[in-house]
Amino acid sequence: MTKNYDRDWDDFDSGGDWEDLDPDQDFQSGQSDESYLDDEKDSDHLKDREDLIFSRADKYSDYDQASSALTEEERDQLQGQKEGEADYNQEEADQKDAGVSAKQVGTYIYRFIGFILFALVLLSNYMVFAGIGVPNSRADIAETYLNLVTPASFTYSIWILIFIGVAASLLAKYIHPSDQVFLIEYKKVRPFNWLGMVLNIIWVFTLANEQLGVASLVALLYTLVIGLLSNRVKAKDGLKNKFFTIRIPVGLHFGWMIIATFTTFSYYLVDLGLDGTGFQGVVWAMIAMVLMVLLCLYFYRQDRNLAIFLPSLWLLVGVLVQQAPSSSFAYASTPVFILSVLFFIGGIALAAITIFQGYKK
Repeated sequence: MTKNYDRDWDDFDSGGDWEDLDPDQDFQSGQSDESYLDDEKDSDHLKDREDLIFSRADKYSDYDQASSALTEEERDQLQGQKEGEADYNQEEADQKDAGVSAKQVGTYIYRFIGFILFALVLLSNYMVFAGIGVPNSRADIAETYLNLVTPASFTYSIWILIFIGVAASLLAKYIHPSDQVFLIEYKKVRPFNWLGMVLNIIWVFTLANEQLGVASLVALLYTLVIGLLSNRVKAKDGLKNKFFTIRIPVGLHFGWMIIATFTTFSYYLVDLGLDGTGFQGVVWAMIAMVLMVLLCLYFYRQDRNLAIFLPSLWLLVGVLVQQAPSSSFAYASTPVFILSVLFFIGGIALAAITIFQGYKK
């Protein structure tokens, strides 16, 4: 049955019986559907009855008489329904507020995850460098697994520049806040930076715990991730034009990780039985140096980033100082020293030519 509430209230005597108002009554025909009022529809019936009564009260501004038209039982039922609805609405509002709060927390974590990871990277590297809370420091590993690829200890100071570069890359969005093209591209490559930091932490701890095979694999993955980041930087104008906050830091990081992967793998080869300081060590050191320099040169030309090549020159400085005849290193190798000198001279010449060509352009 279709209920009609469109009664002409002007024709209804204001003194009529309010209690007789029934939402189930067809006011045009005067007919009523008595079957409508069953147990399942009591609440709807009361609401409709209340709506009709108070709509007429609006018409004649007679709220006191309208309220008295409801029986005590009806008023109690309606009050209970309203309180239940209020509780439900409040519960929905609380859940919404909780959802917003959780979303805000997630947003803050996402916004600052890079800085959190960077703090953990600094802490873990300091612990491994100083031998705090780990079985072996970096120096302990170098002394335990002697080989001719490992450069002099001062060479590892390059990590200071790398970490400064990582900090600069994390701050880049605050340094270039108005460059919308950069911000869009920067948002896309941030996960590479975050994953690189996670792998850095795993790498240094597996190295300190002499899990050298795992450390070699993690170093390789770490290098690949930073390599992909370097490639993305080259491909996007919004990124490659940010030399001091993105391009140079990423290039240095990638170039040195190529070196670090070989030095970590050299420890693993010694652990497997390679004589790192004898004839086998000399052959491996020469092969490793050729591969490291060629890989850095290749990716420098691929990504057009001289910063990728510079770490190989720094490695050669550390190797030639370590292998020099006047060195305090007991296993200094003259062939490795000569090769490192030749590569270093060639690398300096190449870097100078590249810088000169870039200056002319």
